[in-house]
Amino acid sequence: MGAPSPSHSPRLPSPPPFPESQIGPQSPTANPAQGLSTQEPHDATRYDESANRRIRPGSTSAEMDVGPPLVPLNQIDSSFQLQEHLKSLYAKYTRSEDGKTSVAISPETARLLAKHPDSVDPLLWLYELCRHLVNRENYVVVGFLNESPPCSKDTCPEMRASEWQYLCAVHDPPKACCAIDYCTHTLDWAANQLTSSKIFPSRLTLGSQATGGSQGGLRALTNVMRRCYRIFAHAWYQHRQVFWNIENSMGLYILFKTVCDKYNLIPQDSYTIPPEAEGLSQSEEEHQEVNRSGAKQPEPEPSKPAEPEAATTISTGATTRRHKHTPSTGSAVTTIAESEEDDKEHHSPDKDVPLDLLQSSALKASSTSILTKKSGTEKGKESEVPKKDVKDTTSGMQDMGLEEKEHSSAATDSGEESEAETRLYLAIIGLGGVGKAFLSQLATLQLGPIPKPAVIFASRSSKQLYNEDYSSIDASSLDSSSSAVLSLSDLTSWLADAPGKVILIDNTSNQDVANSYPAFLKKGISIVTPNKKAFSSNLQLWNDIFNSASKDALVYHESSVGAGLPVISTLKDLVATGDQITKIQGVFSGTMSFLFNTFAPVSGSGSGKWSEIVAQAKDAGYTEPDPRDDLNGMDVARKCTILARLAGLKVQGPESFPVQSLIPKQLESAKDSAEFMQKLPEYDSEMESYKDDAAKQGKVVRFVASVDVANNKVSVGLEMVEKDSPIAALKGSDNIFVFHTKRYSASPLVVQGSGAGGEVTAMGVSADLIKAIERLS
Repeated sequence: MGAPSPSHSPRLPSPPPFPESQIGPQSPTANPAQGLSTQEPHDATRYDESANRRIRPGSTSAEMDVGPPLVPLNQIDSSFQLQEHLKSLYAKYTRSEDGKTSVAISPETARLLAKHPDSVDPLLWLYELCRHLVNRENYVVVGFLNESPPCSKDTCPEMRASEWQYLCAVHDPPKACCAIDYCTHTLDWAANQLTSSKIFPSRLTLGSQATGGSQGGLRALTNVMRRCYRIFAHAWYQHRQVFWNIENSMGLYILFKTVCDKYNLIPQDSYTIPPEAEGLSQSEEEHQEVNRSGAKQPEPEPSKPAEPEAATTISTGATTRRHKHTPSTGSAVTTIAESEEDDKEHHSPDKDVPLDLLQSSALKASSTSILTKKSGTEKGKESEVPKKDVKDTTSGMQDMGLEEKEHSSAATDSGEESEAETRLYLAIIGLGGVGKAFLSQLATLQLGPIPKPAVIFASRSSKQLYNEDYSSIDASSLDSSSSAVLSLSDLTSWLADAPGKVILIDNTSNQDVANSYPAFLKKGISIVTPNKKAFSSNLQLWNDIFNSASKDALVYHESSVGAGLPVISTLKDLVATGDQITKIQGVFSGTMSFLFNTFAPVSGSGSGKWSEIVAQAKDAGYTEPDPRDDLNGMDVARKCTILARLAGLKVQGPESFPVQSLIPKQLESAKDSAEFMQKLPEYDSEMESYKDDAAKQGKVVRFVASVDVANNKVSVGLEMVEKDSPIAALKGSDNIFVFHTKRYSASPLVVQGSGAGGEVTAMGVSADLIKAIERLS
């Protein structure tokens, strides 16, 4: 057959022929005030420039390879204005001065290409750059196929990049494709994403309302670039000669990474290709090594792995699996959920990037395949299953036609895209009363479609239970555990290496554990706890905790005040919505509530002497094992400190304001609880006098906490309150929190209910856990 007609040669997009009375469609930067008018004489020079940019029948491939001439952007009157301008810039920067040879992109020219033209939305320019790079990345796949031996299911049975392996999420469920299939699937998927009329309905604005506008578009671009990065990583580690051939002739990776860095698409700590790959020619020694061996020289595995030995698989979920280590370089890997690669230390993109792009770390999409790793400290995070039924293509061998690609995939047409659930893990410290109640509630936790997190660590006192491979444990078998005891520092490191996001449940009141919260959070480990000491100790610890928290390392501590009552969440909502807190007061202790509701009821004279009621409360479990820990008022003071800080007061600690202790001074030195309880009846008269003084005024005595925000005062102690007040009307061990605010000035907002006990405290922990799971998933 003869050669195809020049009219059927590949064409660059160009404006239609210019009839005498026709002007092209409005372009992204067109200014009507500067546009041509049918009533004005036509600009012949402008028409000549447009004519020169068109590819006419008879054009040779050499003429087309030079690329369109570079003209000012505002002179390109086309819906494809930015695409044409980018192609012109690329042609300019990749041709030699004589125009006869091509040159590779350098770091300097890469920065010039990555910078958006003046008056052009950076997000629109990023979109065009992504289309261009995905198209060009086909050359890498062509290099894989042209190598001897070519990349195939025999030479690269897995998609590998050094110690990382990727499962192809085009399939449902994701599975291990050979590398060449993974690359073609990824490029085909990327083309479908970039040409989707649902995600990118227009070349003039980024994204659509149906997918979240420009933020949804940016999320899709981030996802595409992260997946395509893996093709470069595979080339670097498994096909080094191909990588250098492409770089030395095109500088494609230099441009790709420059774009990712400028627009904050991939966090720096997520790059697996070393810096030496950026703009450096392959060393002579490496050339010689490759030539001597006649084979690819990846680092650290050879490109033709030995046949994998049979691996024993331990099931860890629908999208994860784990293999025992074998000497084989083919499949001696551990499969984990893929990292979302969020940047916890914010990048500083160029100053001309808009605010939405500066905040792109909050918009980053979850990646679309499953990542596997032998070892290391990267955490598996959110993963996303891409469109189904995407056919295997030869996109690595031909131009993908990104400009006007039609989609045959039903999933692509519908734009449907489901997310594989993030694998979450729990570490539980403290299995006493609250801890046991929490475990019971965990078994019946209602999470809807979200998978229940796996418990991988449990501890109580000097006992710990965990498996080194992060597989699930039965926390109820803690007593029979022989696991080595990890220090808090070692536990932090171990949890940070888990193949997924970890939530630490601290059911203790341990100060050492509380002091470790900032370290846990900095490692991306979320905290859910009723431990008051973490949030009521010195102000520096409070600041360190919340400065270390992030959207991937959350802190929830509802149960640190009021057990399961919605006290902290209510206060946070009031503050966040702009209400002005004037005062918070009430009875913040279930122990104190029971003692005074029994000792000095609104009606009647009470059911016993003070010491008898304290003993009754101790026997019923309302007090700590040593009642002095409740009677000294410090438990209430800690709660006051937390609420005061949330309300905006910089309270240094519970020792920084007046706290009335109900321990007689003579008994402060009692050697133990038994001695204290034995001698307490000798001082019943002191409490009787308080009760009698209140009764004479028609009031009752209560142990009241007060956070006076308006006057910057905090206090805890005995107060005489009116019998018809909400505080006096409490029953049993109920707590009450009365919020006086600008909005609730006439009638204060009251939160009241049971504020003590293992079950209700565990309920607050469980509710916080659900919130954390929903946010992290």
